[in-house]
Amino acid sequence: MKARLARAAAPKPETPPEPEVPTAEEPNAADAPLMEAGDPVAVRRLLLDLAKELANAESQADTIEVMARLDDYVAEIMEAAQG
Repeated sequence: MKARLARAAAPKPETPPEPEVPTAEEPNAADAPLMEAGDPVAVRRLLLDLAKELANAESQADTIEVMARLDDYVAEIMEAAQG
């Protein structure tokens, strides 16, 4: 009997709160802009160039330098994807 009372009186372990999930709606396929056929080989080459630069980075500073040029890669990839 004492054991049951002790268990009932013991504080329950706290469960961590659920992480908040962003509620932004994803655009569906009908709302997404249509892309014209581009050059997948050029896009692949640009992504491989980025991967090579990151792999060759010898320090955190080198990695940051590569990532600082990410907008340039995105612009080039978008151009290649649009044809």
